[in-house]
Amino acid sequence: MGDVAGANRVRCSESIMPRLGAADNSLMRSQTACPTRRKGTLLRPAVYSCLGREYGSKVARGRGGLTVRGRHTAYLVAGCCLLLVSALPAAPARATAIGTMIEYPLSSVSAQPGSITAGSDSNLWFTEYAGNRIGRITPRGRITEFPLPAPGSEPAVISAGPAHGPASGTVWFTEFTGNRIGRIALTGKVTEYRVPTARSGLAGITAGPDGAMWFTEQAANKIGRVTGGGAISEWRIPQNGRGPLGITRGPDGNLWFTESVSGRVGWISPQGRFRQYPLLAPDSQPAFLTTGSDGKLWFTEAHSGLIGRMD
Repeated sequence: MGDVAGANRVRCSESIMPRLGAADNSLMRSQTACPTRRKGTLLRPAVYSCLGREYGSKVARGRGGLTVRGRHTAYLVAGCCLLLVSALPAAPARATAIGTMIEYPLSSVSAQPGSITAGSDSNLWFTEYAGNRIGRITPRGRITEFPLPAPGSEPAVISAGPAHGPASGTVWFTEFTGNRIGRIALTGKVTEYRVPTARSGLAGITAGPDGAMWFTEQAANKIGRVTGGGAISEWRIPQNGRGPLGITRGPDGNLWFTESVSGRVGWISPQGRFRQYPLLAPDSQPAFLTTGSDGKLWFTEAHSGLIGRMD
């Protein structure tokens, strides 16, 4: 577990998002390698262009580029009693054009950390797609990793549970290959629930207004719901080939989701009623969405390189 100070190859898409992309895999181009850069060197604008194409967004940078340091850099548009506690030191803090940055190494340079969320315990919880673990990091940087029961589950997106009800006080995640919805208690105990539809392509997950967790099934073209006790319901989106990806609770109490293939944003009510809205560019490939402080719904468009808002 020695520190890796040599050259790290940064891949633009070798992570969870190629697996969560559109059915034709055009949403996230896979196996596109950026030029190798050594510790302390800069990614120049040409490389930023590569990253921008992969994730459909402008990459913020200071004067001259972004300094890449540390053991591993991954870019994303993703109970066992054995614990892995990272005792590796954090990379030194470094002042940048946008503030001070500190990076904390994981137990493996190939873990591919993906999605991250704030838990009710004031810690941050994250998925390790290739490491097959759920991680927890305290605000001071202490990391604990919890392996999943089945190898190769590929945990993708993670979200805190509802504020109230049986699912509260826990963190939930989707398993892309395992085809399960996982729940991890703040103590690290993992419970998993298999989704009825095989190879459903589990992607986003969020807490709903009804005390349950809601998730997308990209390959199965469905929206799912799981209760705190593990009961799962599924609703098929009215048209085929929609490719649901991101999902969030909207300001109106419905569950809003993106359709990465059809270029739409839609919602499903807690009772299972659907409504969909086509975007201005049909090939925009909307990815993830959230409710802003203004009470509006905001979303990313991976292909068109735009940020959208629903008024």
